[in-house]
Amino acid sequence: MLHSQDPKTILRDQNWPISIRLQFLAGLPNGRPRATGNVCTPRTHVFHNGELTEAHIIQSSAETYKPEEWVKAEAIVRGNDSLVHIINGKKVLE
Repeated sequence: MLHSQDPKTILRDQNWPISIRLQFLAGLPNGRPRATGNVCTPRTHVFHNGELTEAHIIQSSAETYKPEEWVKAEAIVRGNDSLVHIINGKKVLE
């Protein structure tokens, strides 16, 4: 989680904190592609490409990596203004 609600405010029956997460995923066993570096926004919304989106997951442009591959994930967070996901040195989501 890159940004999250205060733990003291999380309700007992709340599944996930209100947050913004960088998803760090590997490919699926059946060989289906699955990008890593997506943004996941449980119980909140973000602006993407200049528009408010209510999508729970915004796909990155990263490729799919095998579970045994080493992958470097970085995030640049500028307060409430912007978020950049970088996978193996390449910007994959902003």
